[in-house]
Amino acid sequence: MSGTESVVALAEPTYGQRWLYCDGRPELIFTDNDTNTERLYGDRNVQPYVKDAFHRYVIEGARDAVNPQEYGTKAAAVYRMTVSAGATVTLRLRLSDFEPGGPRPFGRGFDNLVAARHREADEFYDAIFPSGLSADSRIVARQAVAGLLWSKQYYHYVVKNWLDGDAAQPAPPG
Repeated sequence: MSGTESVVALAEPTYGQRWLYCDGRPELIFTDNDTNTERLYGDRNVQPYVKDAFHRYVIEGARDAVNPQEYGTKAAAVYRMTVSAGATVTLRLRLSDFEPGGPRPFGRGFDNLVAARHREADEFYDAIFPSGLSADSRIVARQAVAGLLWSKQYYHYVVKNWLDGDAAQPAPPG
């Protein structure tokens, strides 16, 4: 941990050493990305810290589900808070190549960077959406496009195949 944030260190083969800074010093928990074969198939797990550890820790209260050595291929920042109805909470995280003890991960520079990225996103969406869309339609369209971009989904939609129907199903109406 460093200053007013919790820090996860990671080594990535292509990009090198990186750090995830989590503002507010949340608790950090770790596990590995291995399937819980004991729960799914009744077979013994190869190692004790498996994929569903975060659920077991947060929801079921199983403190032994996460790696006490704070190491693994998966990490989570646990923010415990009560959010009132209609309230807003902002969590600030930053993935960076700044080493702990280097430049502060949060503050004016962080806020300026987020504001710049927000302006860039606004410019992007303004360029691809028709100018006549209502404010509500813009929000819906923006969420839809963002979902496609973030998930990298591709929809291969062939109208002829859709019109012909699926051979294993009843024929579509004329």
